[in-house]
Formats: sequence, C-alpha cells, structure tokens
Amino acid sequence: DYPFGREALAPLVVGMQGLVLLGTFGFAAFDAVAVILDGGSETEIGSAMGYAVLSLLGSVGLWYFLRRRGGDSELVAAEAAQWAAGWLLSVGMVIGFGVGLILQRSSSSLAGYVDPVLVLAATAVILPTPLRMLRSMFTELLEGVPDPQVAGPVQDAVNAVTAEHGLPEPTT
Repeated sequence: DYPFGREALAPLVVGMQGLVLLGTFGFAAFDAVAVILDGGSETEIGSAMGYAVLSLLGSVGLWYFLRRRGGDSELVAAEAAQWAAGWLLSVGMVIGFGVGLILQRSSSSLAGYVDPVLVLAATAVILPTPLRMLRSMFTELLEGVPDPQVAGPVQDAVNAVTAEHGLPEPTT
C-alpha cells in the first residue's frame, strides 16, 4: 500500500554488503597480526594452493557471468564487484602460496608466515571495494551529488533540450 522508499532498498543492500566485507576483512587482519606475533602458523600450503586455483577459476567465471548478464541492476553490479575482488584475491593467493611452496621445500622457517602475510596483503588490496560500496550507499541514501560521469551527461541533455526549445535557464 505504501511503495514510497523502495528505491532506497538497492543502495541499502549494497551498503550492507560493503559493511559485511569490511567487518570480515577487519577481523581477518587482526587475526593475521595475532598469528604473526605468535610465530606463524602451520598451513598445508599445497592444499591452500589447490584452493587458490579453484577459487580463481570460480571467481573469474562468476564475475564474467554477472557482468554479462547483470544489465543495469545495482545489486548485480555490487555482487560482480565482490567476485572481481575475489578473483584479485585468488591471483594473490596463487602467487603467495607458490612462494610458500618454494619456502616450504627449502625448509625455511618463513613458510609459516605466508598465510597471515597473504591475509594482510589481501585486506589491503581489497579494502577499496567495501569502502566504495559504503560511499555509494551514503551518497544515494542521503541524496548526495552524483559523480561527474553521471551528472555530466544529464546536464548536457538538459542544456540541449533548453537550447532546442528556447526554454529559460533551469533553476536548481
């Protein structure tokens, strides 16, 4: 009966996804620091490498599918952004665990630090994604000024219609 405000649902969901990502990465970063301070961990690097490769293939596949099939949906775009962040993370994991395998085979004590260092690196690389999602949510919900790439074409269209029909300058 009261449909007002439904358009706020999409940016709210996007922002909640960003907040969950931010919380997850924050927890992972604190845990990684604790593991480093405790002297590293005994991670089965071979299994982790297998997981990283499967994660890379799955993330790239889902990202590609969502980008091609998503249309103009903000929710699908947010989900695609998460999968893009996932495949970037997976590339880093493949490289990092590759280094870890080399360290492990050389019996280096540094092999125990590979996993927590990768977690910290992933957190730093992916951090802009949830921050961008939260910024987008606040801009839309608080009816902020759109980005120039959105506002520019709209202003150009208004100017063209105003000139074509001899209308007075629009008021803001």
